[in-house]
Amino acid sequence: MSAGRADTDRVATAAAVGAGAMIAHQVAGKATRDAVFLSAFDVALLPPMILAASALSIVVAMAAARRMTRRGPSRLVPAGFALSGAASLAEWALLEPAPEAVAVALYLHMATGAGVLISGFWSLVNERFDPHTAKQKINRIAGGATAGGLLGGLFAERVAALAGASFVFPVLAALHLFCAWRVLTLRTGADAAVEATEARPDLARGSLKVLARTPYLRNLALLLTLTTAAAGLIDFVFKARADAAFAADDDAMLRFFACFYTGAALLAFLGQTSLTRMSLERLGLARTVGLLPALILAAGGFVIGLPGLVTATILRGAEAVTRNSFFRSAYELLYTPVPRADKRATKLVIDVGFDRLGDAIGAGVVAALLIAGPAVAYPLLVAAAMALSLVALLLLRSLHRGYVASLESSLVGQAMALDLDHVRDSTTRLTLIETAGALDPRDAAKARRPRAPRRDRDGAGDPAAPSASVSPPRPPSDPVLATLAELRSGDRSRIALALRSPGLSPLLAPQIVTLLAWAELQDLAAQALRGMAPRVTGLLVDALLDPDEEFATRRRIPRALRDGDPARAAAGLWRGLEDRRFEVRYQCARALSALAARHPAVRPAKGDVYAAARRELEVPPRIWAGHRLLDATERGDLAGGLAAERVDRGLEHVFTLLGLVLPARTLRLAFRGLHTDDANLRGTALEYL
Repeated sequence: MSAGRADTDRVATAAAVGAGAMIAHQVAGKATRDAVFLSAFDVALLPPMILAASALSIVVAMAAARRMTRRGPSRLVPAGFALSGAASLAEWALLEPAPEAVAVALYLHMATGAGVLISGFWSLVNERFDPHTAKQKINRIAGGATAGGLLGGLFAERVAALAGASFVFPVLAALHLFCAWRVLTLRTGADAAVEATEARPDLARGSLKVLARTPYLRNLALLLTLTTAAAGLIDFVFKARADAAFAADDDAMLRFFACFYTGAALLAFLGQTSLTRMSLERLGLARTVGLLPALILAAGGFVIGLPGLVTATILRGAEAVTRNSFFRSAYELLYTPVPRADKRATKLVIDVGFDRLGDAIGAGVVAALLIAGPAVAYPLLVAAAMALSLVALLLLRSLHRGYVASLESSLVGQAMALDLDHVRDSTTRLTLIETAGALDPRDAAKARRPRAPRRDRDGAGDPAAPSASVSPPRPPSDPVLATLAELRSGDRSRIALALRSPGLSPLLAPQIVTLLAWAELQDLAAQALRGMAPRVTGLLVDALLDPDEEFATRRRIPRALRDGDPARAAAGLWRGLEDRRFEVRYQCARALSALAARHPAVRPAKGDVYAAARRELEVPPRIWAGHRLLDATERGDLAGGLAAERVDRGLEHVFTLLGLVLPARTLRLAFRGLHTDDANLRGTALEYL
């Protein structure tokens, strides 16, 4: 295992352990919070408490986001965990003399401090991995989180059963103090990024300004608000049913909530470890996120038709399981392509501020509907949750487009940064900024070195040159026949002179096609054929697709077809993509790309292009490793700036195919990203693909 991969695995394992302790605190804390609050106050006071906690959370999130933007999560998050642990110890000390005050303090603590710390922790994880690596490691980290939720619920239930609710507080303190230490071990790789950010005050942007100019982040905020509001409505119905069932026994209520959160955490853990990764790979991020609102929409009618604690518990449990497995994993990955400065400025505001805004909206709807009485309000609350979920589902298409666009922007930004690190003169830097040029100027310099002329290596050979003593035959009177005689003379200099003649007749095309096999004359022959290509497209296509034609000839014909009749040439080149010889397919793809750039009407359908690319990717590795070009080829847009020996020609061919239907500039940057040593750029390129 390489050192880089070992370090990545170490960080992922450390993050998984920290996430486990963090979510164990959240689950145990929520169970304790609900039991302590409902023991001290009537359930009717829950909506005002949620509104107050939401308002405070938004203020705290805005302040924390400003600090996060300037200092980064690696400094703020450990201190926040330590402060939260100290607060839990203070609440424990005051629980007996002031239970109502502690109930309010604990509710605010869990709503503000815990939410900010969870968001900050995921920000730290996000900054440690590129998008592709994050998708690979998120299952391990989120699995640790769901396992922690399971253990937290079990521990809270057992402590409440054996010692009472008050003894959960020191456990909560210990968990967050452990998180503070665990997060400190993750700081090493992030410190450089933090220092770089501090050295650039221009990155400290206002959270709301970033949200205002970034539709993708606004959609993320709206998605979280809608799903949180829907969850809040369901949660109130669930807690109201539980309060009615366990009003006479406070410890029984805590044990019920602990068992509920434990069961939900267990199912979330099973889903996380067995299904989430498959969902991410097969459904993608947006559809995986959409599983949460889809479930609420599908199951809500069942709860309305069969009201009661059992059905409310099932719906609330299904929502919690989906949110803590599928939704959480995909949601965090949606942030990976966002620039670090924008992420630091907005993630806390979205994760906490807009999450609490959703809580506030839910609490407001609850307070309004409770006026009509519980019997009327409860089914209407579930119906409102279903309506909010439907709006969230309609948002997913825009969210997916925004994610892909953010990946494209990230590719451009990272490639630009990599370029500018290697360039010192202002003219070249300006050129790179305007054109997003080569990733490594040293490679570009190597690529510009002149190549020595060479002959075919496939054994096609050159036609035998005539003896110097042979005198040229007397030219015929017909100019076409005279030129044909020169082309068939076998004398390279005479043939070259004939190929340079202006206005060559299309009648000469069959003879010129055979000259493509002569390495020293192939360029002149191709140039002559390009001049007459619109009139001899059919002949060129026939020669290209003829399996008995010389391989050297067939692999050089696509260069001439670039200037042929667009529709007929495109059809022939597309059929050439099925040839058994790699270089024929490679040259056909390049010619088809050039033709489609000038004549968009001949561009093939997306499905056909993806099928062709898939055929190439299904080639066995042994054959793929043997993909080579026998002819020196002009530098294309994809490989331009990369040394020839570094270019994977099979991969270049696949990218050329994809360039027929995907943005050329982004694909070019992705291709170069795969050939660079920059791990983050390479990971972003893989995730975009």
